[in-house]
Amino acid sequence: MIDFHTHSNVSDGSHSPSDLVKIAAEKGIKYMALTDHNTVKGLREASTAAKKYGLHLINGTELSCERNTHIIGLFLKRFGEINAKASIRRKYIELSLKNYGFTKEKYGTLLNARDTFIKTMIDNGKSSGKTHTIERFLQPPFGYGEAIDIIHRAGGLAILAHPSRTQGVNEHDLPEFLKELKAYGLDGIEVYQSIQSDDYTAFVYELAVKNNLLISGGSDYHNPSRTARELGMYGNIDNRKPIPEEIFDNLWQNRNKYR
Repeated sequence: MIDFHTHSNVSDGSHSPSDLVKIAAEKGIKYMALTDHNTVKGLREASTAAKKYGLHLINGTELSCERNTHIIGLFLKRFGEINAKASIRRKYIELSLKNYGFTKEKYGTLLNARDTFIKTMIDNGKSSGKTHTIERFLQPPFGYGEAIDIIHRAGGLAILAHPSRTQGVNEHDLPEFLKELKAYGLDGIEVYQSIQSDDYTAFVYELAVKNNLLISGGSDYHNPSRTARELGMYGNIDNRKPIPEEIFDNLWQNRNKYR
């Protein structure tokens, strides 16, 4: 089994990197990417655990862009620039927390998870909704081209994550959006994802082939309570299937495209 999109508690998952690797190995996953949001700080711990449990870990991250677009980096080789960008983002969120009455000591865990910060602002009556929170309190961390360039400079492949969840991009708009991202250097697209129909999977697969994009797949696993997402699996909750292992070879063959 394989899974190229997972999260630990270094960003907004519930398991530590080592526990996540242990759970994945026990499930039979042989190749897994840890893709925490806008950070690579969990990779060292995950790598140590992967050696212990006989799992092959792929160094990854998931960079947040405008319009709720997420670009995954796979096979990362250098981490300095991503760590620097993560530090800048962390300071910006910390300032937002401070400005709106939250102390670092009490809400320190929020600094690693944008979604948690958004929920907190809404729950405390400081925002009317997710879009309002992002526009008022948070700067989008990356532009499309910036995210792709950062990933390439880190030696990784840039993959568009869960295209069905990109804000304002439906099936009609996705072909043109992919052309825009390809112009920035996009390498691939996540064809196999959680919470999508077989018809949508087939649609994205055809777009990937038509645009000569690498095909990836991931569960976007965060924690056991998100029952619609299961390690190593894709599709709707009532029609889950293992992520096809045959997609691995082409990704692996391109792992050193950006040295």
